[in-house]
Amino acid sequence: MGHQKYINVVRVSPNDKLIASCSQDKTIKLWQSSDLLGTVTLSGHKKGVWDCAFSPVAKQLVSASGDKTVRVWDVTSGACLCVLQGHLQSLVRCAWLNAGLQVISTAVDGVTKIWNVKKQTCVGTIQMHDEKVWAIDIAQDGRYVLSGAGDSSVRLWLDDTLERDHEDKEKQLQRIQDEQKLSMLIRGEDYLEAALMAFRMNKLRDFYLVMNKILSLQK
Repeated sequence: MGHQKYINVVRVSPNDKLIASCSQDKTIKLWQSSDLLGTVTLSGHKKGVWDCAFSPVAKQLVSASGDKTVRVWDVTSGACLCVLQGHLQSLVRCAWLNAGLQVISTAVDGVTKIWNVKKQTCVGTIQMHDEKVWAIDIAQDGRYVLSGAGDSSVRLWLDDTLERDHEDKEKQLQRIQDEQKLSMLIRGEDYLEAALMAFRMNKLRDFYLVMNKILSLQK
């Protein structure tokens, strides 16, 4: 059975076996491309579904709705895997980034969000346009985004969230290593080097304790 209201978008899966249609009736329907027989109905959105996209690598589908949420679905079972919330206005477009590791969503206020699907967290927010972002497409490498909006402009964007995430992890690792080294210096009673390192790390409490130890030894 077809949709109850008009259809906004249809998408074809990467292996050409499935077709997804999203509608103002709040549902997404999956159809076999070979015979156009319906397989699964994805229900859960509270308002019309404006866009959907198949994952390039997994059996998943992402959808964007007027209820201000993004949903990720299992296309085999029809189960909703997660709901991504954070937009303040209705969503109009969504797509996959970085080989299915991330999702991008755009709203009628021109705000675009990038999501880490595994962690179910927003990793970036951009004021991509001043009006509705009606069209987005992703380059083949999965990192460049092309957007078109009601402000009559087309813009090209580079998604650097993975690079920034990698840098943050490297900084966190370095911080852990520095804290371990500081503890070793204190245990080894190398107080001068420990004081210098605590000062560089802005660990004022450790710096104060080490300086007190140095002063006590000089008495």
